[in-house]
This record gives sequence, C-alpha cells and structure tokens, in this order.
Amino acid sequence: MAELPRIRSPKEAAAELKKLDPQTAIREHHIRFLMHSGAVPMIRAGRRIFVNLDTLIEYLASHP
Repeated sequence: MAELPRIRSPKEAAAELKKLDPQTAIREHHIRFLMHSGAVPMIRAGRRIFVNLDTLIEYLASHP
C-alpha cells in the first residue's frame, strides 16, 4: 500500500520543521514565500494552501 504524502499548511510545516530542528531559522512566512514563488509546489483547496512536507524538506536540503 502506498504511503500518503504528508500534506501540511504553512503554519503546520513550520511547526514540523521546528520539531526536527529546534534551532531552524525557517519560519512560516518563508515557507509561504517559497510556495508563492513557485520554488516549492503548493496545493490549493479553495482558499487554503498546503505543501507536501517531504518536498519542502528536500528543497531546503538541496538549497542551503
């Protein structure tokens, strides 16, 4: 069975990153910027926006 993607809101994604790295400098505002600039794909559901957490982490790991 396929694993479900970890889809999070920008606020939830920032909290998950904080759990993984308590000293992270990445905040919700920067995640939103990455999503709106097209650097990280976003998922729209009505007026809400979401990001795949694993894709975000991969992007951050490859763009120091």
